Amino acid sequence: MATKTSAATAWRILYTLVIIGSLIPVFVSGYNLIDTIILFVHGDPDCTHPHLERDLGFAIFAFVLFLIGVIGVVARVDVIQAICMIVLLITVVLLLAVTMIITAGPQELFGLNHSDDGKKIVSVFRLEKYPRWAKNFILNDKDWGVFQACVVREKFCEKLDIDALFQEGCCSPPVYCGYQDINKTWVVPKSGLYHEDNNCVNWSNDDNKRCYHCNACKAAYINNYVYEWALRGAFMFITLVIWFGCLTFTFDIDDENNKREDNKLCSP
Repeated sequence: MATKTSAATAWRILYTLVIIGSLIPVFVSGYNLIDTIILFVHGDPDCTHPHLERDLGFAIFAFVLFLIGVIGVVARVDVIQAICMIVLLITVVLLLAVTMIITAGPQELFGLNHSDDGKKIVSVFRLEKYPRWAKNFILNDKDWGVFQACVVREKFCEKLDIDALFQEGCCSPPVYCGYQDINKTWVVPKSGLYHEDNNCVNWSNDDNKRCYHCNACKAAYINNYVYEWALRGAFMFITLVIWFGCLTFTFDIDDENNKREDNKLCSP
C-alpha cells in the first residue's frame, strides 16, 4: 500500500511539473503580447520594430496557440495537444526556413568580405547579399518609408542604447569611404577608391539624412527584421520541445491510470 501511495504521489508531482512547464510559453508570449500592444499604441521609440502590425498579429497567434495547448495539457486532451504541436511545428519550420534562406548570402555577419575590386565592408551591410524577393518584400516603399520617418522623428542616431548594427549601418559612413571626422563632422575626402559608392555618395551630415538612404542602412534593416523572426522561431522550437515532453508524460500518466483501473477490476 505504501508503495502505491508513493507512486501516486510521484505521478502527481510529475504532472504538476508538466503543467508548470507548459505554462512557461504562455507567460512569455503573454508578456510579449502586452509589450507589443504598448509599442503599437504608443509607437516604437527605437524604430527597431518596423512592422508592429505584423508583430501584433503574430503575438496574438502565439499567445492563443500556447493557451489552447496548456488547456490540452491540463485537461489531458491528447487531440488538442497533438493539433497544437502540428501547428507549432509548421510555424517553426516556416520561420526558420525563411530566415535561413534570407541569411544564406551574408554568412560572415561580423567578418570582413573582400570583393574582386578590393572593397572591404562587413557582410551584414552588403545589400546585394540578400535575395531579390526578400528585398522587395521587406524594403517595399511603404515599410521603408515608415522606418525612415521614424528614425528622423525619434532622432535615431542620437541614442546610444539602440541596436549597434543599426547605428553602424545607418548613422555613420562606412570606413572604406575615407571620410574624416573633424569636430564631429564627417568631411568628404578629396579622393578615394570608393568615393562613388552608394553608401558614400548618399551619406550626409544632415541629422535628417545621415545614411538613411544608404544600402548599408537597408541591409542592417533587413538583418534586424530577419533576426527578430529568427528569435521567434527559436522560442517556438523550444516550446515545441516542452510540449513534446508534456505530451509524452501525459501518455505515461494515462497508461499508469489505465493499469491501476485494470488492477482494481482484476482484484478479488
